[in-house]
Amino acid sequence: MKKLTKIWLITGIVLFFVGAAIFLSTMATLSWDFRALSTVNYVKNTHTNMTPVQDITIITSTADIELIFTETNINEVVCHELSNVTHSVSFTDGHLVIKEKDQRKWYDHISINFDSPRIKIFLPKAEYRALNIETTTGEIVIADEFTFQEMNIEVSTGDLNIYADALDQANLQTSTGDITIKNANFGALTVNSSTGYVKLANVNCGNFTSSSSTGNVNLSNTVISRDMHITSNTGNVSFKDSDAKSILIRTTTGDVTGSLLSGKIFSIKTSTGDISHPENTNNGTCVITTDTGDVLISVN
Repeated sequence: MKKLTKIWLITGIVLFFVGAAIFLSTMATLSWDFRALSTVNYVKNTHTNMTPVQDITIITSTADIELIFTETNINEVVCHELSNVTHSVSFTDGHLVIKEKDQRKWYDHISINFDSPRIKIFLPKAEYRALNIETTTGEIVIADEFTFQEMNIEVSTGDLNIYADALDQANLQTSTGDITIKNANFGALTVNSSTGYVKLANVNCGNFTSSSSTGNVNLSNTVISRDMHITSNTGNVSFKDSDAKSILIRTTTGDVTGSLLSGKIFSIKTSTGDISHPENTNNGTCVITTDTGDVLISVN
């Protein structure tokens, strides 16, 4: 090994251990709180109003959003947000509108950040006309005390956790995030997911439509009074004690398995997968088509 190469190698090793020592000393001083290394500043802004709310619109990018029931008659919006990416909050004619205001310069995007913005919305238990949410990476949680006539939520990589009712219809869309719906009722429910899973538990619905790419679709104790349409490419579709009057499922390589609550007139096609289903009855229709996936259906 050349002398110059040895010098550079030794220098690199020394600098590495010096840097490691400085890092360990700094973190010990900060009690290993990585948030203390953040180069951004968060603030807490609270907005209150006593005017009854009927419609809710939220447009943001990275903030987590949570709708929380309150026993008071005060509407309160609490924003944990960046000092240069705040949210405007307005209560006008029964319409609550929350919009992000990004005031960052280009160099503000170069930063160290160990926290995330959050929006908590405290509302009294009541029926609301519409809930509309658009966000990119935030997680969304809607508490079960709420009832909406219509619900429209679109998120890119964030998860959706829905426990509220939508009496007319709900449209839920995400790309890589998961969609979880529990203990809820819908007039019609449409969900679209790319790689995230779709999970329904204890759900009642008039019509249900689901479209996904690689994510699995799982229904547990879910009853669709009319039509159920599910399409998936490589994701699996599974049921547990669930049912619909008319079932139409299409997958490419995904398996379709599970238990229904009533018999059907079955029409099942697969190229290379295994097929198993009960004898036909006149309680509705079940049409399942897959290329290489298995189809294994039972009736409880």
